[in-house]
Amino acid sequence: MNTQARLIGSVFETRNLHLAAVDPETDAVIEATWMTDQAYSEDRRPSPARPASVSELKSLMQTDLKRMKDSADFIIFSVRRNLDERLMGFIRYDLLLWNHRSGRMKILFGGQESFSRYGRELLDLCLNYVFTEMNFHHISVAYPEYRQDAIDLHLEAGFQEEVRRRQAHFYHGRYWDLVHLGLLKSDWKKISEES
Repeated sequence: MNTQARLIGSVFETRNLHLAAVDPETDAVIEATWMTDQAYSEDRRPSPARPASVSELKSLMQTDLKRMKDSADFIIFSVRRNLDERLMGFIRYDLLLWNHRSGRMKILFGGQESFSRYGRELLDLCLNYVFTEMNFHHISVAYPEYRQDAIDLHLEAGFQEEVRRRQAHFYHGRYWDLVHLGLLKSDWKKISEES
């Protein structure tokens, strides 16, 4: 069964995962354990990687929820496993330009195990939501070049490299290129129909 047909029943759920509301009270406790993973911490906020307290993360989540309520340029979901409601990560859609039907997406995986096991399924869920429910024409992501696993996952799903900002990202004592990838709805539909 192709991806589009598999997901058409719900824009919020796949076989193993579903999108849910963020719950700062419980989600912050779990996310605090992920913040010692340097890649996750760096993805979570644009500051040097560091552990974060539960209260700090709860405050950030409350700010995100207020932003989502007050403006149309940001949407956030938690991602939970269907089997046991276990928190697996977060999806953030921002820089949403509704008049252009384009925006940016960030997937925050709660650890390498979640990424390895559910990466493609979660990406398919995100793309189904953005192209069917939001009716967007273009979605983009950005990763530093050393995050080759995430870049490969998106390329496999049909994203194309659109911009490479040379040495725009500093990590572990050196500068790395920042790779911007994008996907058009028409390309997503074509790939979905072929799989």
